[in-house]
Amino acid sequence: MAEILETAARKGDIDMLYDLIDKDRHLLDIIGKDLLVDTPLHIAAQHGQIPFAREIMMLNPSFAWKLNGKGHSVMHLALYSKKTDMVLEFLNLEPGLVRIRGRGGETPLHYLAKKGEDMEHQRQKIVLLGKFISACPLSIRDMTNQRETVFHIAVEHENFDAFDFLLGRLRRALHGTSEIHEREIINLKNGKGDNVLHIATEKNQLQVVTLLLKNSKIEVNAKNSRGVTALDICIENGYTDVRDGLLAAGAKSGESIPQVSISIPQVWSIVPFAEQIAIHFIRWKNNINNGLRNLLLGVAATVATVAFQAALSPPGGVWQDNANNRSTTGINSNVEVPHRAGTVIMGTANFLCFYIYNSIIVYITTMTMVFLLPEGKITKLLRGILFLYLFCYILSLGVIWPYSTGEPIFIISIVVMLLLYMLGVFGFGILRVLEVRFLEMNEQIQ
Repeated sequence: MAEILETAARKGDIDMLYDLIDKDRHLLDIIGKDLLVDTPLHIAAQHGQIPFAREIMMLNPSFAWKLNGKGHSVMHLALYSKKTDMVLEFLNLEPGLVRIRGRGGETPLHYLAKKGEDMEHQRQKIVLLGKFISACPLSIRDMTNQRETVFHIAVEHENFDAFDFLLGRLRRALHGTSEIHEREIINLKNGKGDNVLHIATEKNQLQVVTLLLKNSKIEVNAKNSRGVTALDICIENGYTDVRDGLLAAGAKSGESIPQVSISIPQVWSIVPFAEQIAIHFIRWKNNINNGLRNLLLGVAATVATVAFQAALSPPGGVWQDNANNRSTTGINSNVEVPHRAGTVIMGTANFLCFYIYNSIIVYITTMTMVFLLPEGKITKLLRGILFLYLFCYILSLGVIWPYSTGEPIFIISIVVMLLLYMLGVFGFGILRVLEVRFLEMNEQIQ
């Protein structure tokens, strides 16, 4: 019966499939029990039998995730057999198959990073690369058992078209923390300790080196497992063109880069008080989920808006005319109060208390928003807008400040509040730098 099922899969005979299932209702379940097996779906994928493959995936979806005896998935086999329509069908039915690890930990995306057999095959591979990454963007981060990414593989197989395309997609990635991931992925080292720049230099691939050095996050002076940099590799092999490009980018030899020694007991077991505070804030920020973050941002924005409105419409209102008005303080007594239209009616002492407390609320809510905003280029723009918001707030209070009193205090308050804001933003920037530093230190100790 197994041979008949194999024949049905090869020919794409759905009627024969159901005849066999009718005779043995547990036929597909029995096949699925084996860890490594050529399922009917594997055979259909290899021969491009799309309707048959759809039927099998409906009856037993787990077949799509199984490897055969040679360590290949259905997606791998469809790619190896150049059955592009079958590949696209699998991608449509189950996008996660892009990341399935086969023999050696190689995913279908890793296979596409290798050079095609001819120009047409190469063109098809590039098209599929785009579709795979669009369907599953995080697949670009997957590594083989030898810790090779698609970038390592593309450079190793001298597939410049694939490398150029993949690097462009990585640089244009829009998902969260994509800028951080770009730096991590492009600097990953394979099992031999080489990053893509080391490999490109070793193979004298000037185009790849140029792309990496131009607007990239590549670490030019990274050392491989032999302790040599890309510049050392150029000098060893006499690659003058690549060497000139590296030198222009600030490349150095391994000998000129000081060796950083890490004393584990001194660096890791004792955490200074300042670092403890930084770690506390970083943990608190990273543990905030999106729902809570949005709630806190909404509350902070609402409170800041109310406080700003209170500054524009202070308690007691503002004078409507100039200094000749009289303010009645008793039943039969009139006291002339010098004032100017648009300034607050309340006394200077009361207004000063109102100004201080209201400004504290505005400052705290503004800095809360700055702290909670996720990292990214748009955040820098929003921080600039919040800076202007604070500036407008202080100017608004300056307009209604009590007549002929407190001008020096007002000027000082402008300088102090804006300085505090810049110090706060600078402090959050330091926290971000420390977070990256802590991550690097953790990687070193691993």
